[in-house]
Amino acid sequence: MYILLAIATVAIVIWLLRPKDKSAAPSLYFRQLATELARARVAKPVLVIDRQRLMHNIDAVSDHARSIGMDVRIAMKSLPCDPLLDTIAERLGSNKMMLFSIDYLKTICLRTEYVDVLLGKPMPAIAVADFYAGRGGHAYHTGTVADIQWLIDNLQRLREYAAIAEQQQLPLRINLELDIGIRRGGFDDLPALRAALEFIKEHPLLEFTGFMGYEKHVYYVAFTDSSRQRALQDCLSFYQSCKDIAVAVFGDALRNGEFTWNAAGSVTYQMYRNNTIANELTIGSCFVKPAHFDTKTLSMHEPALYIATPVLKATPEFLVPGLPWLARLVSMWSVNRRRSIFIFGGLWDAVPVAPAGLAKNNFYGNSSNQECYAGADNIALQPGDYVFFRPNESEALITQFNEILVYDKGDIVDTWQPLPPAP
Repeated sequence: MYILLAIATVAIVIWLLRPKDKSAAPSLYFRQLATELARARVAKPVLVIDRQRLMHNIDAVSDHARSIGMDVRIAMKSLPCDPLLDTIAERLGSNKMMLFSIDYLKTICLRTEYVDVLLGKPMPAIAVADFYAGRGGHAYHTGTVADIQWLIDNLQRLREYAAIAEQQQLPLRINLELDIGIRRGGFDDLPALRAALEFIKEHPLLEFTGFMGYEKHVYYVAFTDSSRQRALQDCLSFYQSCKDIAVAVFGDALRNGEFTWNAAGSVTYQMYRNNTIANELTIGSCFVKPAHFDTKTLSMHEPALYIATPVLKATPEFLVPGLPWLARLVSMWSVNRRRSIFIFGGLWDAVPVAPAGLAKNNFYGNSSNQECYAGADNIALQPGDYVFFRPNESEALITQFNEILVYDKGDIVDTWQPLPPAP
């Protein structure tokens, strides 16, 4: 008797623990966007940028930077699309960009207007040598090329760059990467930093341009606003110590010249207040705010980038290839496994957001061809309808598409071409 009662109790508890219905009809925003996509006869996966939300995010960055007297440098890797970069730069009034690829450096140098370039990671010496050796075959902007700030993370790489300068008899502008806590490389030792600065000072072809420090980690290793602010101040204290060394080495030349004291990133830029250590912020992803940037520090930003893709097939049952009995069992257990939807494309680093409640059918595995999603009975998608995804990141995803539709107040007003992928 007690055994039967226990079994019944366990069965009831398990039944009550079944997944709850996660489905919901698309919001008015996505219904209107779907209507416009259908009107435009969109029949393949596309990226959509909401222009109004993009402008809102640009203004949020601009207002904050202006309030603390700092410039904004645009991180190109997060926004690999020329019209997108131009839109942001024009609204910000900034010609500063941070680049992470020699291929994109070549693209930027081909622009007819001047761009203030800072490399965001150290390039292998052979790539730098080849860039300069081949520059004569391109119509590069001479001012942009002349002012490139190459990022150096250690004394050995600095010597390699110095050798390139000597071999090709060209001046190189050098910015030093500081490890201000993220532990990803860069100078973290003041004597080593001093040695690098003195090496630059004594070399006739090298010019010191400033420092770059990045501290995204402070948001994730601390859990309150005050502790995050303290973590940031620890980073900036080391940054200031490095500046003090630079002043000691270069003297009045450093006090009176224009130098790049670069810091921050999308997640932390709002934490900079009354700052006198850095003079510019690097911003990228938060202009379009992918899902991984849903942080407290970016609560004033709005998601502006989506994937829209047509439904290819829809069935009123959950499917498991070759195992129909298992499909019925799973469907009995979860109300969210009652329908199957095959979309055009897939395998994106993104999460479905409309209709709500869709989840990947892992029995089919991953597919970049026609990925299978499952949902509840009331997700009434049919072939030709659209599913909307929100990217987790922007930098590795934008280049997977050959066009971006610009959505503005209910209309598709433009089509932008992303840049080719570049490591």
